[in-house]
Amino acid sequence: MTVTAPVLEIDVKPLPVEGRPKDFSGAIGKFEFSATGTPERVKVGEPVSMKLVIKGSGNFDRIGQPPLDEPQGWTTYSAKQGFSGNDGAGNEGAGTEGVKTFDLPVTPTVAKATMPVFAFSYFDPETEKYVTLKSAPAPLTVEGVPVIAAPAPATANSTVTPTAEPKTPAVQDILANLPDIGKASAAFGPSLSPAVFFSILGAPVPLVFAFIAWRRRRGDAKLARAAALRRERAGMISQVKNAANRAEVFDAAVKAVRIVAQIENGALPDDDAAALLGSRKIDAETQKSLGEIFEARTELLYAGAARGDDRISDTERDRVMEAIASFEKSPRR
Repeated sequence: MTVTAPVLEIDVKPLPVEGRPKDFSGAIGKFEFSATGTPERVKVGEPVSMKLVIKGSGNFDRIGQPPLDEPQGWTTYSAKQGFSGNDGAGNEGAGTEGVKTFDLPVTPTVAKATMPVFAFSYFDPETEKYVTLKSAPAPLTVEGVPVIAAPAPATANSTVTPTAEPKTPAVQDILANLPDIGKASAAFGPSLSPAVFFSILGAPVPLVFAFIAWRRRRGDAKLARAAALRRERAGMISQVKNAANRAEVFDAAVKAVRIVAQIENGALPDDDAAALLGSRKIDAETQKSLGEIFEARTELLYAGAARGDDRISDTERDRVMEAIASFEKSPRR
């Protein structure tokens, strides 16, 4: 016996183009959206841990990381995603009821008064309209000065004539930069301004010796500080060479760059990539490589990545070493 089912006609309508939000990723259904962040007080450059929650019914597999509604003054990173379906099978397909979460760090680059606001858009098949939901702007205190963008590397069209740099012999490893003691002069002359120099000549002998001792102590302290920084840098370079996972390698690399910059520029913020990279005239490739290292380090430290199992390859380690070496050999600004 043959049984024939009645023919069902299905009217499939394309999603309307009119009114489609820019951040629409294909989510269709009924959803609710919320976001929470901690802590409520940070400094510029410190991350706020955001948790985005989307719950409802629909095709969760088409829901990607919601974007910032106003991205100015924020730096976002890749989120750790999670999904819990009511059927317990983890199916994110059409018609599924459940909850999808996104955990990610967001770093303020300027002072802010509220938590970052995220937007999520979906299509409601009942009303046949697009809906955009935004998270509530919860209070947040951000202290500190704004992060200044690193200067862009010189291009071929630049009108500035670069200063010829002396040739540097090829090296097999990263060398520490010696402090610049200035150009040698064939003529004898005082290292102080004429007014100070001649005032010292006219001062009593004990004052002259006291001044000389003060200058010597200040010079000794400066040299001792530079020597301590070089020892610290050597330790960081050793960690870059020997650490097993990416988080430790990238963390040591960022600290090594900071130490190299501090040897000649004084104290600089640990995580201020713009200030650190801007302390030297680095080429575009080095700036790109170091920028990626800074970003990867922040993600691994704050995004909840599995640090113990995230081993680094020899190729990636060599790339990190080359970027640090290029930074060290670049001239100071």
